[in-house]
Amino acid sequence: SSTSSNFEAASDTMANADVQYVATTYSSRHDELLVIRAKYLTAPDTRGGGEVASSTHQVRLYNLCTYNFWNGAAIHCRLENELRRDADGFYTIIASKAKYAPANLDDTDATWMDTGVFLDGQFQFRYVYRENPYVQAIAKGVMGEGVAEEYRDYVPKAAHCSKSVYERDGWRGCLEP
Repeated sequence: SSTSSNFEAASDTMANADVQYVATTYSSRHDELLVIRAKYLTAPDTRGGGEVASSTHQVRLYNLCTYNFWNGAAIHCRLENELRRDADGFYTIIASKAKYAPANLDDTDATWMDTGVFLDGQFQFRYVYRENPYVQAIAKGVMGEGVAEEYRDYVPKAAHCSKSVYERDGWRGCLEP
C-alpha cells in the first residue's frame, strides 16, 4: 500500500495540496478477489443537494477506482455514497473480474467493483482534504505508522481472497487470520 496516486512512479503528477491518495495493487495471480474493509467516513451528498461545506461530516469527499496498472486508465469508479454499509457502519468492497463476483454480495452488504480483464491493477482512494485528521490518520495507517485508536477502524484493510472462501465465510474469512 502507498500514498502515491501514480503507480509508485518517482513523480506523483495527480497529487495536489488538497487531495490525498491511498493505493494498493492487486493481481489475479494472488487470488480471484481483492477484499477491502473499513469504517465508512461521512461526506456531504452534494449531488443530492447537500451543502459543500458541512461541519456535520467527517470529510469533504472521497471516491475510489480500479485502474489498469500499465496504462493508468480507470476501469470502475464509485463515490463514497455508493458504498453499501453494514449495521456497524463499515463498508466492504470486493474488487474482481465480473466472473468472480461473489453471489452473496447482498447478504454481506458488500459493494462490487470491476477490475476488468487485466491480470494486474491498482485500487485507489482519493480523499479531500489531505489535512483532514481522518485522512491524515488513514494515510499514516496505510504506511504502517501508528494511528490513534479513534481513527483505526477508518484505515482500509485489504487482502486477496478466493471467491469460494468469501462466499462461505464473508469478509472475515478473507481479512481475519
